[in-house]
Order: sequence, then C-alpha cells, then structure tokens
Amino acid sequence: MTTLDTQAQTPIRPRPVTTHPTNLAQQSWIMVKRNMIHTKRMPEMLSDVTAQPIMFVLLFAFVFGASITN
Repeated sequence: MTTLDTQAQTPIRPRPVTTHPTNLAQQSWIMVKRNMIHTKRMPEMLSDVTAQPIMFVLLFAFVFGASITN
C-alpha cells in the first residue's frame, strides 16, 4: 500500500523589495531615455505633452475661477 507524506512544508516567503536611492535614480533615468526615444520617433507627442497642461490650466481657471475667488 502507499502512504501519504503528512509533513507540513513551510511556505517560501518572497524577500521584501527594497529600493535604494541610487536604484531609484537609475530606474528614473531609464524611463527618461525610453520616453525620449519614443518622442523622437513620434514628434507630435511632444506637442501633446506640452499643450495639454496649458489647456487644463486654462480650462479649470475658466470653469472654477469664479468659485475660487469668492
């Protein structure tokens, strides 16, 4: 006959992720490089990124400007 192994195995816990400031800077630089390459391939994206915050500021100033001043 066969028998079952009834010993409980302890689960393996993943190590906690720690971020070091230099690691954060390195990852940020990688993201900047990727975005610059993407912008170089699609130049119209640069105008979108530049114009959108300006449009939002003007829109919110027009819509909520009167309620903020009172």
